[in-house]
Amino acid sequence: MKTIKLLCESAERYAFEDHQEKPGAEHFLLAALELPDGTAKKVLAKFDVDTMCLKRSIEAQYSQALRKVGVEAPQMDNIGEDITPRTTLFRASASGEAVIQVLASQQKRRGDTKLLSAHVLAVLAETKVGVVARIFRILDLDAEIVKREAELVCISNVGWSLFFAKTRHQFNEIAGAIAIV
Repeated sequence: MKTIKLLCESAERYAFEDHQEKPGAEHFLLAALELPDGTAKKVLAKFDVDTMCLKRSIEAQYSQALRKVGVEAPQMDNIGEDITPRTTLFRASASGEAVIQVLASQQKRRGDTKLLSAHVLAVLAETKVGVVARIFRILDLDAEIVKREAELVCISNVGWSLFFAKTRHQFNEIAGAIAIV
């Protein structure tokens, strides 16, 4: 629960920086790179992609979308200053809500396993439309390969977690048996 809270708060901060009231999938992508486990950052580093690279791709898309409708991208210095942090339940845009729902459903299936930033990246790599899908195309990233790499990192991290959890459980059983004797 702590990880999802960090993810949502960070995504919200990125949305506010983009002068949007609700975070979208692209903000969750940026937020995933900030999570303390560092697994998403590790995966994207294999493709020479970092936070600044992603931010530039997002900004380029926003500007291009405005130009397509005949509007020049405004100077972003003071726009959206009236947007204040929420005081109610967390809310995200439709793309952001979809990310949260998939993560929640996967977490139920995984059970006790901790949410990693690579889990978030794997979910986002499945996106077929929207800003995140275009980021992958702009950066010439094969979403399937990124997803597979993210899943491999998750498996390797979860594997060790399960090993240590099992070892800890066995240790506790042995320690309990010794205490009884």
